[in-house]
Amino acid sequence: MSSQTLQPVKILLVEDNLQDIEIARRAFAKGRVKNELIVVRDGQEALDYLYHQGKHKDPATSPRPGMILLDLNLPKVGGMEVLQQIKKDETLKSIPVIVLTASPERRMLCAPTIWASTPTSKNRSNSTTSCGWSTRFRSTGLSSPRFPPPVSRQNPLSWDCRRSVPSHTMSLQSQKERAMGKISVSAALFVLTFFLFSAPAEARHFKVYGYQGPDAGEIELVYWTDYVAASDHPMAFFGETVDREGLWAHTFEIEYGVTDRWTIAGYADFEQPSGENFEYIQWRGVVARYRFFEKGERFFDPAIYLEYYFPDPAYTGEAKERIEARLILEKQIGATVLRLNPKVEKVLSGPDVEEGLEFEYGASLYMNLTPQVRPGIELYGGMGEFVNFQSSDDQQHYVVPAVTWKFLPNASWNLGVAFGLTDASDDVVVKSIIEVGL
Repeated sequence: MSSQTLQPVKILLVEDNLQDIEIARRAFAKGRVKNELIVVRDGQEALDYLYHQGKHKDPATSPRPGMILLDLNLPKVGGMEVLQQIKKDETLKSIPVIVLTASPERRMLCAPTIWASTPTSKNRSNSTTSCGWSTRFRSTGLSSPRFPPPVSRQNPLSWDCRRSVPSHTMSLQSQKERAMGKISVSAALFVLTFFLFSAPAEARHFKVYGYQGPDAGEIELVYWTDYVAASDHPMAFFGETVDREGLWAHTFEIEYGVTDRWTIAGYADFEQPSGENFEYIQWRGVVARYRFFEKGERFFDPAIYLEYYFPDPAYTGEAKERIEARLILEKQIGATVLRLNPKVEKVLSGPDVEEGLEFEYGASLYMNLTPQVRPGIELYGGMGEFVNFQSSDDQQHYVVPAVTWKFLPNASWNLGVAFGLTDASDDVVVKSIIEVGL
């Protein structure tokens, strides 16, 4: 058999989200992958590139890609339509396509396609290829007995698919011809890992809300601080992908009692990852925190909490407004106070607007050790969409030993350490909340 030299090929990324584009580029750079990454921003431009139309009509400047990374949520022409066109075209269907999607729809079309669920804040799941390969992605990497073993990323590599068992070099074939194809396996694995586990992750503020708030005419000022002491997750930050470890998150809150039962509030959120600037990221408005009944009239003292998020579009590269509804349940048993905060959240704008309601929870149990000191334990978690809960490994769960110190009659300081219980969680987060009533 005559030897042939496999040349590194171009990888076409079809993605409209600037944050995900930056994640891919950083993945290539960090992995020292030499293959060129070509980016098109919508489905129509992807088809123009593949068929050499419009500004991509010159094959010399728009060469055939050896791999396509395809988002399904695209403007102009949807990703599913692009995928169908690729698969039914004899000249294109041999190109491997990695589909990155948050959609639950996974119709297996005829050509080899790797499906990978991309997170929208907390969504990670299994992936299956139509070739029959089953892979599971975790924050520690990707493993599958039928994928090629790990290889050095110093130079572009290829994959030979003339054999039934994948090897480090692979050529692509159609019914009419066998053509040597070149795919960077290391690029695929490395980029997939980043797409799957580098969701825009906001700092999680750890607070279980209680029944009581400011009375009519009263004002409460709150300063929140979170420090991510240990984490192996990256995050999006104004067009860059940075490490979450070392992140400082700050929030300034003002809450006002409109009546003895109804309060409103405003929040301003800021973040500073390690080595980055201190930046404003969003503001939040609480349109209602309303207490039902009088305290002690029911088994649980109930309240409702409605909050609207207005993120800076430059923070994650998209305007993604959302609303949050939280039920507050409080029960005092002697010196012990139990609080439960089941919560639902809905994205109202941006590419994830079609997602369903997501469920999160918070719970705390505190004991009045002295009039000034209350030790306690808190639990937090995110489960994903109601209709499609994530696997246990992909959910976020935290346990938080904490203590509240009332250092003035109208001021208190809550301090705790959150420990992540799953791979998807940050490992250690230190939290601080200072509240002052006026």
